Amino acid sequence: MALLKSIEIEDTGAFVEYWRITHVQIDMSAMVEGPEQPIYGIIEVLLHGYSNQAARIAGKSPMKVHRVKFNSQDLGDPVVPQGMEFYEAIKPILYMVVKSLPEFEDSVDI
Repeated sequence: MALLKSIEIEDTGAFVEYWRITHVQIDMSAMVEGPEQPIYGIIEVLLHGYSNQAARIAGKSPMKVHRVKFNSQDLGDPVVPQGMEFYEAIKPILYMVVKSLPEFEDSVDI
């Protein structure tokens, strides 16, 4: 699973179009103020950006790393971590949250 969205790298004229979630860090003890009560659980996602899917498959290094932080309520229903099964279960949800960000709003699932 990945996202297809052409994004220019810091006004360089170079574009990254293939984005893949590579890292997920969940801090369940972190807290942010919610509208009615505190929200526990901060999730940080790293997306690695490549020029295209072929570059990723060829083992090229990412051209850009994009860091995204959001809170556990953005995931919807609570989920229970269970290693790789947890990642596979939340991966579509993580991509959905990333796609809601302005810089990825027109991205395409590939």
